[in-house]
Amino acid sequence: MKKLIYLIFSIALIATLSCKKDTRNCCVLPIPQAELTAERNNKLYVTPDVHGAISNDSITFTFAGQAGSNSTDFTLDSLFVKLKYSGVGTYSLANTGASYFTILTNIYPAPANSPTTGYQLNQQYNNTLVITGYDQTTGKMTGTFNMEFLNSSSAVSLLNGNFYFPVSK
Repeated sequence: MKKLIYLIFSIALIATLSCKKDTRNCCVLPIPQAELTAERNNKLYVTPDVHGAISNDSITFTFAGQAGSNSTDFTLDSLFVKLKYSGVGTYSLANTGASYFTILTNIYPAPANSPTTGYQLNQQYNNTLVITGYDQTTGKMTGTFNMEFLNSSSAVSLLNGNFYFPVSK
């Protein structure tokens, strides 16, 4: 983790110092086209791999990311949400097709994957998704969410979540 922080800091420092004074926008970083952020079990979680689609009166969105890592393995995860879409507003996710999956991938001593672990919505929690904006010209959708998932042995919370991503039709 220290090496990753050092690498990011070094790249940012080089990018800042390599700017020419006569060029005003030499170091402007590109704005991501999609992103999802949340507190995953009380830790910041960010992934740029978010996709959405509107089909008839339903919207589906998925994300995939890295939920954690250490020196020998990392956990990949994905979320799938499908709901009846009626425009900007608040949606209860009770009894919807929302599900969450993780898979542990070992990188040492030899690459290997553990079985996928599936989670379902905790029906005792107020799982909500709020669509705050949808621009039909650009296809960009924005919103917030709070979700909690359970399986037989553990829970995963995705709280104070925000998203923006292009939606295809």
